[in-house]
Amino acid sequence: MLPKYDIVVAMTGYMPDDEYYPVARLIDDVVAAVKSDQALPPDPIGQSALAASVAAAANEQLLPVGGTPALQQTVSGRTYQLAENRFHITTISLQLTGKDPMYVLATNNGKSGAATQYYAEPLGLNGRFRLAAPQWFGVAAARRRWISDKSLEVERRILGYSAVQRWILTFDGSDVTVHFADTDGDKADIHGRAD
Repeated sequence: MLPKYDIVVAMTGYMPDDEYYPVARLIDDVVAAVKSDQALPPDPIGQSALAASVAAAANEQLLPVGGTPALQQTVSGRTYQLAENRFHITTISLQLTGKDPMYVLATNNGKSGAATQYYAEPLGLNGRFRLAAPQWFGVAAARRRWISDKSLEVERRILGYSAVQRWILTFDGSDVTVHFADTDGDKADIHGRAD
């Protein structure tokens, strides 16, 4: 908040842990953008465009959902042991049938003797997101769809962050390949096998 300039700055987004933008520099950049101490004239066209954008953001865009392959019955209830990966995800368990579909990630911090943490998150059906219980990192929202007879796509967001994650799980017998990509450019492929 910059009372002298009648400015309140609200930011959303995500910066990787290895990037840093000093707060003092941010304040200097905002102040440098001030061109006058007078209010701007009314802008009905801009106000209308803003109202339309807010209305569109308030209505969830449904994800197109295709059919459900027979494979869903096979992989539902399975737990997949994952190869070592930089996310420290050790297993992923899937529950894709019934009224409460979900996945459970088991993670550790990669250190010897570290306690395993479990994150159970619901998977939305019919193209809609479902919200998980709040965690230390915020609230996750996820939805899923089959993009082929062997590949399940999970779209996941953390509320308040700009990045959209896509997890594509491709099944081959007892094996799974998890392809991760997000809109910040992060990518990984993780291989696993059912217990």
